[in-house]
Amino acid sequence: MRRSHQFTAKVEDNSMLQDISYAAKGSIFALIITLVLIIAFSLVMELTDLDDSVIQPVVQVIRIFSIVFGAAYAARRINTKGWLKGAITGFLYICLVSLISLLFGGKVSLDKIFISDTIMALVTGAIGGAIGINLK
Repeated sequence: MRRSHQFTAKVEDNSMLQDISYAAKGSIFALIITLVLIIAFSLVMELTDLDDSVIQPVVQVIRIFSIVFGAAYAARRINTKGWLKGAITGFLYICLVSLISLLFGGKVSLDKIFISDTIMALVTGAIGGAIGINLK
C-alpha cells in the first residue's frame, strides 16, 4: 500500500514539472509572438506617418494578444486548471520581459506600471488558459 502512494507522488511531481515546462514554453512562445509583432509594428511606423502616441496602446495590445496565445498554447497541452496554468504563463512572460529589459540596460522597478502589467498578464493569461483548455 505504501509503495503505491510513493509512485502516485512521483507521478504528480512529474506532472507538476511538466505543467511548469508547458507554461515556460507558452511564455517563450508569447515572447516570440511579441517580438515578431513589435518588429512588424516598427516597420509600419517607419513606413507611415503614424503619431508616436499610438505606440503605447499598440504595444499593450500586442502583449495581451501574445499572452493569450501563449497561455492557450500551454493550456492545450495540460489536462486541468487551464486558467491557473495560463496565469502562470502570463507571470513567466512578465518575468522574461523584465529579465530581457535588465539584460539590455533597462531597469525594472516595482511601480504602478509594473504592478498593473503583472496583473494584466495574470488575468490575460488566465483567460487565454481557459480558452486553450476548452479548445481541446
